[in-house]
Amino acid sequence: MLLAVDGNSLAHRAYHAYKQRIGEWFKSEQGDPLWAVYGFWALLVGICNKVQPDRILLGFDDPGFNRRKTIHPDYKGQRPPKPADLVSQLEAIQQLGRDLGLHVVMLDGWEADDVVGSASTQAKTHGWRSIVATSDRDAYQLVDTNTRLLRLGSGLANATFMDPDTITKETGVTPSRYVEYAALRGDVSDNLPGVDGIGPKTASKVVNHLSVFDAVKHPEIVSEILTVKQTKLFKKQTGRVELNLDLMQIHTSLDCQLENTSPTKTGNEIVEVFNRWELPTLASRGAETFSTTQPTHYRNNDLAYYDSF
Repeated sequence: MLLAVDGNSLAHRAYHAYKQRIGEWFKSEQGDPLWAVYGFWALLVGICNKVQPDRILLGFDDPGFNRRKTIHPDYKGQRPPKPADLVSQLEAIQQLGRDLGLHVVMLDGWEADDVVGSASTQAKTHGWRSIVATSDRDAYQLVDTNTRLLRLGSGLANATFMDPDTITKETGVTPSRYVEYAALRGDVSDNLPGVDGIGPKTASKVVNHLSVFDAVKHPEIVSEILTVKQTKLFKKQTGRVELNLDLMQIHTSLDCQLENTSPTKTGNEIVEVFNRWELPTLASRGAETFSTTQPTHYRNNDLAYYDSF
């Protein structure tokens, strides 16, 4: 099984959660902040305990060029700049991952969800099942009979396993139609407004009756579903919907070199890496989790779920 982790999503959670838990005093001997680095790897060990992957991919955003921003400069424009101590720890997290012999992927212009989306989609061609770990709802579109989502919450205890039925129950639409639903509803977190007057319930009703892609080209067809007022708003805002359809679609054809997703370091080498990074409390757990030898005693209470996957 392949575990494809949205590294930025997990790092942000670690940054905020562990800043409160262990504080800014958690630094290296050189004074570099380490609390998010520690938190990221502690959380990832916990995720692996749940998932038991034999392959791991860590995907990260390109911090420079963003293809979606070239299309829509206001994309995620409401978000404040990353704090300097988060930027430095993101870089440290990635380098530590490489030192541990794990497959860290950052591709020019692309975001982490494009990386994990490509990895989980292409895993099927190898006959692998996959789990995508992220807090981003856009990943709902990736879920199918071969791919599950571990939706990260506040702490691992609040992480949720999601399959096609779970997503349909939450949204009212199947994962394959999620982008259409989201394009109508909008996504505040990405600064992408939906159609005025159309909320989640109406969005799912529309998606279950017609193609939103067709409706953008032929807006009059929504009159069969929407009220007169909603139809007028939709016709005025088809450009907004079309933009959302484009920006919300996760790209799944990027070359993530899946052949490199197997662990490459021995347990002793991993212990040495964590000690060198001044994270000795993670050494033994990291060795059990990320070494080339198959772990033998994961603390896992979710085996029945994966056995039925």
